[in-house]
Amino acid sequence: MSEPLTHHPSAVRTAPAPAGGAAVRRLDGRMLMHVKKDEDAPLLGISARSSGVVFSGAKAARRREDFRRASGFAGPCLIDPAAYEEETATAEAPFALSDLGMFDDGSGLAGEVDWLRRQGASPVLTPTRYFTATGREPLQEAARLVDALGADDVVFVVPVDAAWLDGGRADLLAELLRRVRTPKALVLGHSHDPLAKAGRAAALRRIVTSVPDIAVLRTDLAGFDSAVYGARYTSIGDRASVRHTRPPSKGGGGGAPASPNLLVPALMSYRSGAFMARTLSRVDLPCPCGPCSADTVFGNGGVRTRRLTDFIATEDTAAAHAHNWATLARWWSELSAADSPRERAIRWARMCHAAVAENERFNELAGTPGRPFHPSLALKHWAGKLD
Repeated sequence: MSEPLTHHPSAVRTAPAPAGGAAVRRLDGRMLMHVKKDEDAPLLGISARSSGVVFSGAKAARRREDFRRASGFAGPCLIDPAAYEEETATAEAPFALSDLGMFDDGSGLAGEVDWLRRQGASPVLTPTRYFTATGREPLQEAARLVDALGADDVVFVVPVDAAWLDGGRADLLAELLRRVRTPKALVLGHSHDPLAKAGRAAALRRIVTSVPDIAVLRTDLAGFDSAVYGARYTSIGDRASVRHTRPPSKGGGGGAPASPNLLVPALMSYRSGAFMARTLSRVDLPCPCGPCSADTVFGNGGVRTRRLTDFIATEDTAAAHAHNWATLARWWSELSAADSPRERAIRWARMCHAAVAENERFNELAGTPGRPFHPSLALKHWAGKLD
């Protein structure tokens, strides 16, 4: 099989000095865990040196405080108001404001930011509503208001529908974001995978490569590609519902699945634990990650360490999330150890290239018709096999 294309690493941006004060700069180079619910989140696996936590939703401030009090965690702990989950932005009201925020600058944004500071937010993630792909005015007005604050401890959260990555909209989005002086953080919205459509992974890479002072939050492995190609930092959801957002009109997604989503290291993709158990029931797939090596289950031969086919039921969810984060943290450490941005991009492309090839091996292991394993379009792009 051919080696990955080599023209992508040369596009890695050499960024100017980043904007923002100390609270924003502290996030640079980190992979944060984005958490919506405390239960089953592998918070004890967070590194204060290279990572952090983003607590999301209405109870984020309380969960943040409870976590810091119980754990003594000294790394970054952010509060994401996640207004984009419930409300759509308009040019008249691009931000969601509480009663305490309705003063100061006419829009209420300054008061809301100050209220979030008092809740412990540092830096402050703006309570931005969801930007549909039907017009630029809400995004332009939100950018104007956040830049008018002139604050160095604010991050402009930009929750955009994935359709912004299609065609000329991606170039327009990049142009609009380049005009924003405040550090910004993209959140992608879709009912399912925001990057499942052809061209979207490439568009996201173009945006983070060309827009300074940008991060990508609430994502999956797209956060790795974004960080490799210019994003200041990223956050990855501990569960599927926090690895993107949904358009507000689409509801909450129907609750948690009966079987947890498992990050399969060789494939660099998430699969249902039940799917792995059913498809590879005759294959012994031990997992070398720390949590799996330390955990034991009852198998056919008695007690043994966890396999990749052992994450079947809801009671396996906490173990699956611990495995997922340990795998992500190992990859992040390996990429962060690269000597240069170009070397980091080469390592990332090689990892993805190997994962694309592994799908063939897993199809052979499965021994079933229909070729149940196939790489995503995004993974192929990251590997340098598209565009």
